[in-house]
Amino acid sequence: MNNETDEQTVQRLYEEVTAERDKMLDEHPVDWEQEKKEAVEHYKATPMYDWATKMKSNQQDMTDKYGSEIVNEILECDRNCVKIPSYLIHEIHCIHEGKKPHPKKRKNEKVVQIHKRQNIEWDKLGQKKLQAVEYENKYFIKNKKAGVFNMARKAKSLQNPSTLLDYLLQHKAWKNKKTGEYKKDKHNTYTDWYVKRKLIVASRSVDQMAVDLGVSKSTIIRWTRALENDGIIQKVKVGLENVYVLGKVVGDKELYYYAGEINLK
Repeated sequence: MNNETDEQTVQRLYEEVTAERDKMLDEHPVDWEQEKKEAVEHYKATPMYDWATKMKSNQQDMTDKYGSEIVNEILECDRNCVKIPSYLIHEIHCIHEGKKPHPKKRKNEKVVQIHKRQNIEWDKLGQKKLQAVEYENKYFIKNKKAGVFNMARKAKSLQNPSTLLDYLLQHKAWKNKKTGEYKKDKHNTYTDWYVKRKLIVASRSVDQMAVDLGVSKSTIIRWTRALENDGIIQKVKVGLENVYVLGKVVGDKELYYYAGEINLK
């Protein structure tokens, strides 16, 4: 049975550890000169800035010139991403010029306090909720420039269902669409759909949309399905092609599904 007291046990363990350490030092002696040389090389390789000379320096030279206390304070500021206090800059200039730093500088300096990381109160997270702003039609954005579709061919961030919606809005029916570039509007999206049916529509082939937006046909189909599922557009089959309904004409106003002005479902 072990009758050692706690104090005797600690003393015995300390002696055993000390003996083991001495044994290891005898078997593997430390070359202190080499250790010092490696430490100096390490600090020489740590870059710092000398505010007095306005030149690049290193930790070893700064320590030799200004002392470890000033260097350690600068490194602490760097680690905590806070501004170097002006009193440190003042002391560096004084030492460089061979002057004695003014003792009142530190007292009058407003030092930035470094706050310790607080424990996260997980049970309180998520309790604060922001209320969504209810936007009205008096708030509006300027029309997008058509060049956004040229950018979509090479910008991955623009390749999404929202860009396809903007693309369809860009190609919606308007009064003169049956002339000029769009004289071959075989679906008569203005006369038959806008005027007679009071529907705002766009008609572009999947192949053309894929080329214009720089994606595959399957991606266009997937985006179209996503907009349909959310009630943003309605796809109507006309022969072998599609017409995309974007909204309705009510009186003299155009109401769109994407703006929530009218409900598709």
